[in-house]
Order: sequence, then C-alpha cells, then structure tokens
Amino acid sequence: MFLFKLICFIAIIFTCNFTTAQDACKVLMPSISGSYKGGCKKNLAHGKGEAKGTDTYTGKFIRGLPDGKGTYTWANGTEYIGEWSSGNREGKGTMIYHLAKGDSIINGYWKNNKYNGEKFIPPYKVNRKSNVLRSSIKKTGREIKGVRISILKGGMRNPYVSDMVLTKSSGEEDYSGGKLGIQNPQFPLSVKLNYTTKNQVGTTSIEVVFEFTIYDPGLWNVIISN
Repeated sequence: MFLFKLICFIAIIFTCNFTTAQDACKVLMPSISGSYKGGCKKNLAHGKGEAKGTDTYTGKFIRGLPDGKGTYTWANGTEYIGEWSSGNREGKGTMIYHLAKGDSIINGYWKNNKYNGEKFIPPYKVNRKSNVLRSSIKKTGREIKGVRISILKGGMRNPYVSDMVLTKSSGEEDYSGGKLGIQNPQFPLSVKLNYTTKNQVGTTSIEVVFEFTIYDPGLWNVIISN
C-alpha cells in the first residue's frame, strides 16, 4: 500500500512539473500562442511541437518561432505546408485554400511571407569574374538598401586599384570609409566593376572584371580579393 501511494505521489509531481514546464514554454507568435506542446529550451518553444491560438502550427520551432518545416493552419482552414524562418514563410512551400468550388493550391517559393513564384530565385548571382582570387557577397541588413564594395589584397585594402569603372542598373555611387558603395538602388540590381591592379606577386598590371546581380532587397557587403 505504501509503495502504491509513493508511485502515485511521484507521478503527480512529474505531471505537475511537466505541465508547469510546458506552460512556461513561450511561443512568440501571438496568433498561435494560446497553448503549446513540444520541445522547449530556455523557456521558449524549441524543436518539434504544436502551438494553438487563433491559428495552429505543427512543426519545428527555434527560439519560440516557427523555423524549419511545418504546417500552419489559419482559423478559416487555409493551410501552408512548407519551410519557415524566424516566424516567416521562407523557402519552398504549398498554400491550400479550401473553397466552396474546391481546393485552390499554390506551389512555389516564399520570401519573408511573400510568394516569389514557382521557381527559386537566388538572393544573388555572380555573372562573370576575371582575375579575382576570392569573392564574397553577404547580406548584412534589411531596413537600409544599398551595396558596400571592398577591394582587398592580402587581407588589406588594395592600394594598387586604378582606372575604376562602376556600371550599375540603378542607385547613386558613393565612396566613404575606404569602400565604394551604391545608395538607394532598385532591386534586382546589376553591377559591373572594371579596374586595373597588380598581380599577386606585384610584378605586372592586370585587368579585373567582376559582374554580379543582387535580387533580394537589403544592405549587402561585397568583398573582392586580388
């Protein structure tokens, strides 16, 4: 009898602790923040789980937000099945609208909750490069729109650049802080750089060509190494 009571007592404590842990596990998207069951980390939904509020989401969470693959169902029955990033539809997915005349289905790719079309559009593309040792193109922000270009040699600013010609599809050319830049561009933005510099050993002059297109609006940092 004592053993039975002890087992019941432990079970009650475990259940209460589990419920408390789940209650303390927050979902940061208001529309699905009513109740939550699933993985938790640092009091935030993390891992596989199910969250219910006005709407419902079942799938992967990271730091309290849908992130990864999951299914989101709106109160009116509309569904999105696909990829998420920081609470936004981001990547490949399917929208299903349940209408009186039948289901309407849209397949394709989403970016920041907006439908981008049936084909994947990369954030940027290098179209051509000549006499470029290394290059990188990285997005550093969303609010400000522009491009900052650094030309390096041996990890430092290249002091041998001359005859620079910058051709762009939009925006105003800007030069500050040792970096060439483009302000207020329209995206997609096509850029072509032509300039002369020294080769790796510094013995002769070489002509450099670097052409790229950026499709995703934002602030971009471009680094070219010779």
